[in-house]
Amino acid sequence: MKEHQISTEVKTVLVWAMLIGVLMAGSSPMAMAASAPWNITQLTDNYYDELDLRISGSNVIWQGYNDMATDDVIFFYDGTTAYQLADTNNGYWDYDPQISGSNIVWCSRVETDNHEIFFYDGITTFRLTNNLYDDYGPQISGSNVVWYGFTGNDSEILLFYYDSIGFYQLTDNSYQDYYPQISGSNVVWCGRPDADGWEIFFWNGITAPIALTDNNYSDYHLKFGLQISGSNAVWRGCEDLNYEIYFYDGSITTQLTDNLAGYDSFDPQISGSNVVWSGRPADCLDLEIFLHDGSTSTTHQLTDNSYDDNNPQISGSNIVWEGGGEIYFYDGITTTRLTYNGYYDHNPQISGSNIVWLGEQDDRDDEVFIAVPEACEYLLASDLNDDCGVDFVDFAFMASDWLANFTDFALMASDWLIDCFAEPSNPACVPK
Repeated sequence: MKEHQISTEVKTVLVWAMLIGVLMAGSSPMAMAASAPWNITQLTDNYYDELDLRISGSNVIWQGYNDMATDDVIFFYDGTTAYQLADTNNGYWDYDPQISGSNIVWCSRVETDNHEIFFYDGITTFRLTNNLYDDYGPQISGSNVVWYGFTGNDSEILLFYYDSIGFYQLTDNSYQDYYPQISGSNVVWCGRPDADGWEIFFWNGITAPIALTDNNYSDYHLKFGLQISGSNAVWRGCEDLNYEIYFYDGSITTQLTDNLAGYDSFDPQISGSNVVWSGRPADCLDLEIFLHDGSTSTTHQLTDNSYDDNNPQISGSNIVWEGGGEIYFYDGITTTRLTYNGYYDHNPQISGSNIVWLGEQDDRDDEVFIAVPEACEYLLASDLNDDCGVDFVDFAFMASDWLANFTDFALMASDWLIDCFAEPSNPACVPK
């Protein structure tokens, strides 16, 4: 087939012509996008609750109890095996674990009744703090760790570089600093310099910290109201008795929500420039999930139902949340319900397309579950995202990076809606 150079306008017409043609055939992008099967595995089976579940890649951590249920310990799943970190079976209260790759940090209440910070580098456990005051809230990114410690009458932010010179006290002032978050060497936290309310502060790892907010209301909400990804940050602020979502892009701060009185926004999370949160629309009594797409500066409502959707988490364009006691996953195009059971599934976490959550079973304790998409074992010419099917996800990839020749368009049309998971015998599905 002869190739033709075509203008941007003509490319746009072609994209929309294909979209309209499919819709006129009686289908929709949501219905016609293939969904890869998921492998769901239960990682724990005991008679006590698991807590503080986190994931990084295929590695998972959580807080549980030892075999005698006499000691709070940290468990680690390395993608294959779940085991107890030996150094946490110590008679202390080990809690609040965080993970980045195979590096893990947590809090421990040691023999002096002080709360101290511990670090595991995948091989060895190190005690990062050993002082006469309490250290709390560790967060980790790579080998960089941040936490807050009570050094006297107020709390200060302590930043620790595991692979360099030790730890560095980031703040030294007369007011309280809480709940730091870290991404690379960038750090954000909440501080209360005066009686007007809590403010947000940012440090880029090099220059002096700066204040992102300076107003007469509180810009934080407990531990999870402030998050960071790269140099971007998101938080929840209370203005005129309403909680709104605010986004800092490394230069300027934008208010993403503008709620009516009594309609608040909750649980902001960020990945890159994408922000997700739960909120109550003006015409609704239940919580729904919202996504702000940083690439287009547009906000979309992802759910619209009669039950609460909350606790959203985001990794790239992938989002997970709990709704009505079940777990849902959004891949940027389609929404998939991952759980169908009679118990309460909650507190999901996501890294890439790997998802973990807690499920409350018949004995009323929470167990750990992990869902991993099944790998595609077939080559399909127009399957641009390797999910074993050709659908609107692949179409979106092609539209975003058009190759300017009709051969690709014709090939995608010939493979349209082929699903190698459902029809592995299709001649277009070539085993890898």
